[in-house]
Amino acid sequence: MVPGFHVSVSLSPSQINYDQNSLLTVNIEGESGIQAIYADLTSLGITKSLHIDPVLRSGVIYLSDKITAGIINIPVTVIDEHGTQYTENASLTVLPKSSCDFDWDEARIYFLLTDRFFDGNPYNNGIGYDKSFAESYHGGDFAGVTAKLDYLCTLGINTIWITPIVDNVDHMMDSNTKQYGYHGYWARNFTEIDEHLGSLEDFYCLLDAAHDRGIKIMVDVVLNHAGYGSKNNPLFQGMLREYPGYDPVTEELSGLPDFITEDPKVRSKLIDWQTAWAKLTTKKGNKINYYRVDTVKHVDSATWIAFKKELLGINPGFKLIGEYFDANIDSTGGYLGNGQMDSLLDFGFKNLAQRFVNGDMDRVENELEHRNSKLTNYLTMGQFLSSHDEDGFLCSKLNGDIAKMKIAATLQITAKGQPVIYYGEEINLSGPNIYGLLANNRYDMQWDHLTAEQISMLHHYTQLLNIRARYSKILSKGNRRKIGGSDHECYLAFASEYNGEYVAIAINIQNAPQTVMFHTPFDAGMKLMDYYNEKCYTLDHESKITITIPSSQDGGTVILAKS
Repeated sequence: MVPGFHVSVSLSPSQINYDQNSLLTVNIEGESGIQAIYADLTSLGITKSLHIDPVLRSGVIYLSDKITAGIINIPVTVIDEHGTQYTENASLTVLPKSSCDFDWDEARIYFLLTDRFFDGNPYNNGIGYDKSFAESYHGGDFAGVTAKLDYLCTLGINTIWITPIVDNVDHMMDSNTKQYGYHGYWARNFTEIDEHLGSLEDFYCLLDAAHDRGIKIMVDVVLNHAGYGSKNNPLFQGMLREYPGYDPVTEELSGLPDFITEDPKVRSKLIDWQTAWAKLTTKKGNKINYYRVDTVKHVDSATWIAFKKELLGINPGFKLIGEYFDANIDSTGGYLGNGQMDSLLDFGFKNLAQRFVNGDMDRVENELEHRNSKLTNYLTMGQFLSSHDEDGFLCSKLNGDIAKMKIAATLQITAKGQPVIYYGEEINLSGPNIYGLLANNRYDMQWDHLTAEQISMLHHYTQLLNIRARYSKILSKGNRRKIGGSDHECYLAFASEYNGEYVAIAINIQNAPQTVMFHTPFDAGMKLMDYYNEKCYTLDHESKITITIPSSQDGGTVILAKS
């Protein structure tokens, strides 16, 4: 022991439920040098130790949802330069989680470009409004999202991801295409709401109306860059990189002015601006719930760690889902599990879906079981098919094949992880990622004159999302295994199990119905309900079932659960 050397640990907050986080801080007095600091999280249901930076001396605590309420001691060990170990316990009170509130890994996310969704107040359309040009403002606003909340609620959504709300540059970027910052990613002032979206009161109205329906709001935020033409903006004086580099952190992404986030003063200012939005509270007590974080790999990790810490001080349940381009379950860039992101967008999922619908089902199922085994309630991924930055899945990966799109949607919405539905996918809207093209992937949402094919797809999504809501725990947290089918048979069946409860899903990729038989994990003789097709079945004495799976055009889906 080194004379005068003393270790103390603290948690803030010291009382949380399993769906929240706490900040563990290590205080050291009389030190001469620190080799390592780590916390043993076994008591929290986590097998991996939390390694704490000896300089930062703090880290984010995660909990498994299998932990019961009570007081838990977390051993924290400090190793000094001589190899001597000092261990202190941090005491955490685990609170029960309200059954009325869904968990982070149970989010069913709907991503919409606010400007393209619905114009709820034409009086705020303002400078740059011209629906005849793809790159101009099209009128969507907070009032428009509020007006369509019942649609989203019926669809089965519980989380809405909206594009950035901050004030964007007003000047026209390209006179040929009348390009403006309608999408929200070209900020000029991080402290004001963009006037095209409405007022702060309009935003509060959206927050209250969404929460009244059990829907949480996720806001897109940018810390990497400012809008074009911002280098002389007095708000950003001394904050922008004068001499950009060539690595992901110091480059000017797409020529956008890059913030020097590794500078502590710049970092602090950006975090102050973006966390201020998380502090806003309506008269009903509602707030922003989550952030979607843009361009994660283009900002240094120290900034993300500091950002997460500040947000925890505002709300221990505040979560971040990050855009780490090309992320998949085996390539997360080191952003999960270390106090940065709570989830990442899964860029690899759409490729799995494309392979599955084209017959490579067995190998994809193996990969999905592998993915399933690595996802937890506290570290997860959001699987998406289309987005605003890539070619639409239907038009690019499936060549417009509506039947295959239905199969892909079933695979996405029944998989573990957070399904992220891109607005309009549920009615067959899809477009290429082509700048200036009016019918590109940033189309206006269609609200009327739906075709029979569009109505059929909307029904498919509504069925799937509401079934997922009904069996949210099992599908969001369960263990997955194959129970029937093969590439040769052109169908595949798998089961998801959580706490002894099961849901079984069968998917047919053929353009004709299939009658199939397979073993199920349910008890022999049990009565089952196919909630997708509203049919009842009784298992035989061997727990086998014979079912008819609809053709892919008719959804290609059977979802079985205890009646």
